[in-house]
Amino acid sequence: MKAPKVSFVICTYNAKELARRCIESIKMQDYPKNRIEIICVDGGSTDSTLKLLEKYKVKIIHNKNRLPEGKGMGKFLGYRAAMGQFIAIVDQDNEIQGNEWLKDMLFPMLNDKKVFGSACMLLTEKDDPAINRYISLIGTDPFAAYRSLDGVLGLRRIKLDDKGKYFSYDMNLKNMIITGGNCFIYRKKALDSIGGYTIDTDVIYSIAEKGSVLAIPKNARTWHHATKSIAEFIGKKISWSKNYSERLQKGRKFKWIPEDRKGKIELIKNVLMNLLIIPNLYISIKHYNESKESAWLLHPLMAFLVTAFYGLNFSISKIDNLLHKL
Repeated sequence: MKAPKVSFVICTYNAKELARRCIESIKMQDYPKNRIEIICVDGGSTDSTLKLLEKYKVKIIHNKNRLPEGKGMGKFLGYRAAMGQFIAIVDQDNEIQGNEWLKDMLFPMLNDKKVFGSACMLLTEKDDPAINRYISLIGTDPFAAYRSLDGVLGLRRIKLDDKGKYFSYDMNLKNMIITGGNCFIYRKKALDSIGGYTIDTDVIYSIAEKGSVLAIPKNARTWHHATKSIAEFIGKKISWSKNYSERLQKGRKFKWIPEDRKGKIELIKNVLMNLLIIPNLYISIKHYNESKESAWLLHPLMAFLVTAFYGLNFSISKIDNLLHKL
């Protein structure tokens, strides 16, 4: 049986070393080379990233808008150009672990047509800075940990079905969890059925609307080189929260502020837990005692800071909109 073709979509921008690690980890896969397509959507790199991409002879698409997420942006352009039956969305700061990764990720979808995609778990590398290990435990957004796959896995707040080589999760709008980032493989037909790739949260929302199955392979890991310091991480979160204005939310299906009563209660509970610190302190100590991973002790502080920054910028945005209406 001929191996299915897989298109890897990577958005690059001024990160030569990260791009090198990412592409090398793809090229080392124990999979027919002629069945792998690598598409790099560059957001206008001014360093030597483009020269590196040319050296690897990958397909290069120039993204004039620079942003990776959104219709007409990086990942959308990569999806539109992809020729594979499966599309792997891989962020440039990810380094796939092991040469069986692709086979492990494809296994659920090749054995169950109901599976729309496979999510990759994060590697906790002991020599990483504590902040990067923390992100590997909880996901890239401490505030959204209660709704994201990485977060609910790390906090053990999700019930999964054991399928042997992978876990499965029946997803619909009532139990939707945020995923689709870092290293995620979609069935192309699933993306086609919702009009293509736009932004991860909207993609998952649209798929959850129809009801589908998510797979989490047990042996697939990615090393996420997300940040080197707490200061750098906080800077990224501040920048993200400032840019996450209501203007960017127009036309979006997924809403961070839920419209249903249950969702609103969960949001308020999460905000209170993060701002009060004590509940998350208990959680962090519990996980530290069980795993002896000191990065867990960052959880109360990081959840508080990120929630505070999001709340501040949300309030400023609301006041600004109100003033414009006067």
